[in-house]
Amino acid sequence: MKQSVKILFATISILLFALSAFALESTLTLRGGVSGAETDIYANKQLNGMVGMGYEVWFAKWLSLGINPYVTRVQAGPENAPIIPNKVASINPPYNFKSNVVGGDLLFRLRPTWKYVAPYLTAGAGVVNYFPKTRGGDEIGGYPETFDYTSFAAPVVGVGLHIFTQRDIDFELGFQKNFLMTDYLEGWEKGEFNDNLWMAFLGVSHTFGKSKAAPVVIPQTIFNISPNTRNVNDKAGSTQFFIDANKAWTATENESWLTVSPVAGTGSANFIINYDANTDINPRTGYIYVTSDGITKTLTVTQEGYKPFINVTPSVQNVTGQAGTTTFNVDSNIPWTVSENVEWLTVSPIEGNNDGSFTVTYDANPTYIVKTGQINVSGNEVVQTVTVIQAGLPEITLKNVNFDFDKYDLTDTAIGRLNDNIVVLMANPAIKVEISGHTDFMGTERYNDKLSQNRAKAVKDYLVQNGIEAERLTIKALGETQPLSTNDTEEGRAQNRRAELAVVK
Repeated sequence: MKQSVKILFATISILLFALSAFALESTLTLRGGVSGAETDIYANKQLNGMVGMGYEVWFAKWLSLGINPYVTRVQAGPENAPIIPNKVASINPPYNFKSNVVGGDLLFRLRPTWKYVAPYLTAGAGVVNYFPKTRGGDEIGGYPETFDYTSFAAPVVGVGLHIFTQRDIDFELGFQKNFLMTDYLEGWEKGEFNDNLWMAFLGVSHTFGKSKAAPVVIPQTIFNISPNTRNVNDKAGSTQFFIDANKAWTATENESWLTVSPVAGTGSANFIINYDANTDINPRTGYIYVTSDGITKTLTVTQEGYKPFINVTPSVQNVTGQAGTTTFNVDSNIPWTVSENVEWLTVSPIEGNNDGSFTVTYDANPTYIVKTGQINVSGNEVVQTVTVIQAGLPEITLKNVNFDFDKYDLTDTAIGRLNDNIVVLMANPAIKVEISGHTDFMGTERYNDKLSQNRAKAVKDYLVQNGIEAERLTIKALGETQPLSTNDTEEGRAQNRRAELAVVK
């Protein structure tokens, strides 16, 4: 074996033994099994026995690095095959061969931390020393002058199963293959591929320095509560404390307005304090006592005094111009009364106690002006004011009608437009309408005044006959004084012969 290889394996061995002094665990394994080879000689390959050992250091429960020396032999060909003198191995193969093999591998092992049986993978590199001869014992010639019967193996890979026992003696079934960096294992270099060596084995191992069970420690008492005080408002409610404990505990309160749940437990837990409403203006304080393993801790709950309040929602209600109702909600802890500041609002009921609600009824708005009314809810010198904003009448545009020359009879077109106006007026019963009659400049002023009066009256009479109250309608005669267009053309004069309908604001 080359001197450099010897130095390398010696260095690795010293390193592993040094690391094992600081490692948590190291394992020594003895192995025995069979081996075989993959060479350029294919006929009559035979199995041979192998023995080996391994020493590995565990850097983690699932990872180790170890060195694994072994001894075996490989051979092929019939034992009684004829021997041809002066055979040159590099030219003709020996008809049979055998080779003693001494090797060692440096391998990483990956193994999950299962309880009884765990698979494993190994990977690394190694070195092998071999001595090929014929089966009859003759030397095989034809090697290079500087030939060394030593070769590296890379990679070296393996798989297997590790079987754990409870007596510190474990077993393993494994298979390993060494890919050699030589083609002379059988003494013949054919040049197709390098020779390989494989081993299947059973191992028995013992692991040193296994971690010891932790000593039994009697836990000290853990007993903490957070927070140790709570400030709450005057209303009824609940609050929560957290107990960090490792033993049983009990809890009691000293005030009837406090209730604890649960009153006992074991270990860490949340417990709830329920409290009643405070009907006194002065604050009050209650105490809860929690005891565990002879230790008592005191918790404090301080409740604010009674404060009268009234909250009304919403603060503003927007309503339409038509008559209707709307509702306000009252959140209070005192009796209260309601009053309004305008006649078009009516409130019901006008009083209540604690939480409740009231309804506001509002009249229709007969104008185009937005109206605002305020409602006061008061009690015990507390006043809450809310607002009702009512929209005015919507903007309404009515259709005008035209007349034939020197006529005040309604045409079919005029009747159709007035029917449209009737629909609008019935949908808006609060509005009033002014009807103005107009003429062109043909005729005398006196005659045109009378004609415009008749035209306005004809429109009013038709509206009244079709359901519109007469008191909602007024008429006036404007004659030829307000022409809509020029009187110099027939088209302009036709536009001026009209009756206009306008909403009275």
